[in-house]
Amino acid sequence: MGTSMANGVSFVCSNCGETLKLSALCISCENLKSVENEKKLHDVMNIFDNIEFLIGPDGKIVGCHSRTEKFKTLRVAVISCSKRKQKGIHRAEHLYSSPLFRASIAYAMAHFERVYILSAKYGLLSPDDRVESYNVHINSLSKSRRRRWAEMTAAMMLNRIPKGSHVSFFCGKAYRENLIPFVVNRFKVEIPLKGLAIGKQLRWFNSHNKSGYRH
Repeated sequence: MGTSMANGVSFVCSNCGETLKLSALCISCENLKSVENEKKLHDVMNIFDNIEFLIGPDGKIVGCHSRTEKFKTLRVAVISCSKRKQKGIHRAEHLYSSPLFRASIAYAMAHFERVYILSAKYGLLSPDDRVESYNVHINSLSKSRRRRWAEMTAAMMLNRIPKGSHVSFFCGKAYRENLIPFVVNRFKVEIPLKGLAIGKQLRWFNSHNKSGYRH
């Protein structure tokens, strides 16, 4: 802002209020701003240096996490939901009611450190997530919708499961085929019951479940 002086026009710094005789630019404030801006830039660059972006097989970013955050690798079971469901809102572990789901979650809860459920509507669910019953099945989705579902679900997995974890997929091909390519470079992937029909899977789970699943 300009002010009149006996020897001409002077200026007042809008930041510190100092009267400036020679220039409208307050050198002290500009130097301070420069230092602050450099610090902000340095902080931003440090943030980006510390972020690892998770890239899917098509080159798109599907998630991110901190490089320096220390994760413990886990043994994780990923099981599929079932068409048979209870009506209303329930914990995910109780919502699905098919014999295969009940047997698979019993086994997963007993033998793995963490368990997730694949849902054609919600993506990735924890057993204690409360969700409402729905009428969507992976086989009813178009090819493009399955692809979008896989991208969404992969991003959820990459953000929730530590890098390098051992992930066992107990689910059908319709769930796996688009999902696994997004995560195979991040986890140690296994498909223990690949190729087994539903009846044989059920017998396998029942033979390995030493005790019933406790709600």
